Amino acid sequence: MLTTGCNLRCTYCYQKRELPRAMAPEVLDAAMRQLVSSRYDRPGLTLHGGEPLLAAPLVRRALDRLRQWAPTRMRPDVQIVTNGTRLDEEMTRFLVSRDVFILLSFDGVASAQDDRSRGSFEQLDRLLLRLRRDHPGHLRKRLAVKVTLTSRNVAFLASSFRYFLSRGIRDVDIYPVLPDDAGWSGRCRRELGRQLAEVVALSVRELRRSGQVPFRPFRGADPGPPAIGTPACGCGSRGSLFVDVDGALAPCSLLAGSTLGSQPAALRRVAKSLGGLHITDPDLPAALFRRQKRARRLRFLAGPETRRSPRGACATCAARATCFVCPVAVASGVGRVPRFHCDVNWLFARHRAVFRAAANETPIVKRPHER
Repeated sequence: MLTTGCNLRCTYCYQKRELPRAMAPEVLDAAMRQLVSSRYDRPGLTLHGGEPLLAAPLVRRALDRLRQWAPTRMRPDVQIVTNGTRLDEEMTRFLVSRDVFILLSFDGVASAQDDRSRGSFEQLDRLLLRLRRDHPGHLRKRLAVKVTLTSRNVAFLASSFRYFLSRGIRDVDIYPVLPDDAGWSGRCRRELGRQLAEVVALSVRELRRSGQVPFRPFRGADPGPPAIGTPACGCGSRGSLFVDVDGALAPCSLLAGSTLGSQPAALRRVAKSLGGLHITDPDLPAALFRRQKRARRLRFLAGPETRRSPRGACATCAARATCFVCPVAVASGVGRVPRFHCDVNWLFARHRAVFRAAANETPIVKRPHER
């Protein structure tokens, strides 16, 4: 987390907003040393905030340190999570030159984007047009759009997906707003079903045209259900470090002390139980090993076999193979999967099956430059 500052005020943001703070250069350097000394040949590095490009010098410093310090065997995969409003031409050229994957937080057409910031749609539309003109390869292969789904923008999902396709985006993902959406209703669920049916049709058409599946929830082979005892996510894992703006190691980005708002007591207990570490600690590997052992004992990370949702026991749900509900949402729902997250995952699984059935019958014709 390079900075807690953000230039937007999304109505659904889970982060508390106080006086913005930026990471000290020496803390950033310590984090980069940990990354380049890891045993991984292709470690991941994600730069975010807040809005990380409000701390553009730190973005440059991180990528320069990576170039200077990474061993020759290492090929780090770098990603930046940005709202795109500070992605000017100079920074774009720099990120493209360093092959940084851009995860663009963008909810779609103007009516959907208004909950992020009124008027920002036009700004981001110009950005996508500029990227398609100046960096078409990067747009196609190293940029994804992240849509935050809410009860207020669900009716615009298909039109937003159609818009992204028209701008050359070939990687669209959707995240239900965290921790829950009080406005979610049966009407919203039915609307999401209609919207996803249209997304299926658009996805089949795009698959037929280009051989690509831009909608991430429809990608990949059907996985099997998770094994009993598998942790719900990598929160607290020693292989995944979230470095807060002050150098403290948070369990995950949602439980960072610098932006943790008035969350339920259960979440604060988790943050405290897995906290207390700093990126500069001299015996960090051993401390991370102990933290991982504590994390695996937490009910917070129990797998779906122990959960219940409005549809009943998650262990018997037909959608459990592709379902992911963040433990933060479950803890915020007092141990129960919120209806909003249950509905979204169930409908995704249902329409994924429809898409895959249609895809198996779809002849794929690739354009010459895509072969």
